[in-house]
Amino acid sequence: MSLNGQQVAIRENHQQKDHGAFIHTAIQDLLQEAGITPLNLQAVAVTEGPGSYTGLRVGLSTAKGICFALHIPLITINNLWLMASTSIKQKGLENALYCPMIDARRMEVFTALYTHQLQEIITPQAMILNDQSFADTLHQQPIVFSGNGSDKFKNVLNHPNAIFTDLTDTTPSFVQRAYEKFQSADFASLVDATPFYAKEFYNV
Repeated sequence: MSLNGQQVAIRENHQQKDHGAFIHTAIQDLLQEAGITPLNLQAVAVTEGPGSYTGLRVGLSTAKGICFALHIPLITINNLWLMASTSIKQKGLENALYCPMIDARRMEVFTALYTHQLQEIITPQAMILNDQSFADTLHQQPIVFSGNGSDKFKNVLNHPNAIFTDLTDTTPSFVQRAYEKFQSADFASLVDATPFYAKEFYNV
């Protein structure tokens, strides 16, 4: 929960299978900790994906339900964008590109490629990695790889321009981006908003 772009309270769950049971209790706890009621909410922000099929579906459905009930706007944010934004704040290399990776199956990841200014070079997508992935780009400039999907890429890639970094908490980037979108009235359609799976039948 945030106010004017500043985090007020937080609840986290890293167990994907019980996300449905967790989220409703977490919302009640957050409201109680902040000392407000649902009527005080002005918008709801949610990550749209990619990621766990069940987690995305539950999260977005809950967010849309709250927005419908309270007649407030919905804000959606791409997970890979959040990861890239966090990685940029960590490394601060202006001449590098930033490649967040979310682990999928075997050598597959959900990934995208961004400039230091968060301009999209490669759109979010599912990709099967091999030792030649990003080879042409790496010959031209450094790439900062981050996220749990980058661990397995590290085992097959050997290039001086490849930089691997451990990703810290993306919550600050989420809060900041949600507030920016709220201020600019960049809202998602409550009717048309759907999870971004990046791969049609991916599930965990």
